Amino acid sequence: MKVFIQISIALLWLSSIAGWAQDDLPKMLEENEPKTSNFTTATFKGTRIINGHSVETVKKNHLDFIIHHRFDALNSGAYNLYGLDYSTVRLGFEYGITDQFMIGIGRSSVQKTYDFLAKAKLLRQSSGTRNVPVSATAFVSAVIETQDKTLGTQDQTSYCTQLLIARKFSDKLSLQLNPTLLYRNRVATAKQERALFALGVGGRLKLNKRLSLNAYQGILIKTWDELRL
Repeated sequence: MKVFIQISIALLWLSSIAGWAQDDLPKMLEENEPKTSNFTTATFKGTRIINGHSVETVKKNHLDFIIHHRFDALNSGAYNLYGLDYSTVRLGFEYGITDQFMIGIGRSSVQKTYDFLAKAKLLRQSSGTRNVPVSATAFVSAVIETQDKTLGTQDQTSYCTQLLIARKFSDKLSLQLNPTLLYRNRVATAKQERALFALGVGGRLKLNKRLSLNAYQGILIKTWDELRL
């Protein structure tokens, strides 16, 4: 009988330890797990928001071939096929050096223009141990117009710098701001400013699984002389 009592006490003690371990072990393991950051993906579905650039870049070792079409005003009438007769085209290639850095080159029919660009991700929206509220990407480009043979390359070159700042508020809504500085080596008239500061605003609203509404608008803010004042 004495042995039976001792065995019973031992079993009760072991069961109490097992119960404590069952409750506290998962908590201990959770506390010891390495903390991670959850990065936001697909703020936009491509590198563009209509004609403006988005915070997205081409993935490493991927090459994108992009065709842009722009048309004249719809109210130009049936004789001009409502703007289709005056279309302009840009052909471009964009390549991902890394997942965060890409380069590109393009050629547009407007002024027989060549452009060279680069984009680099600076911040990625994330939650968890590293809480970053927005994504930010730096964009630079140089544009050379080659139609006028009487001008040198420098006179036909202009430069653009942008800081693309975006936030994905939900699976349906993403918004972006593009502070922009444009510098032109040559302007058409003496009254035009070579340096301009503008702000681009873009967004994407997902309507269903296959359809989304995209919008982009650029706004001229200041000339360089006004900024210095």
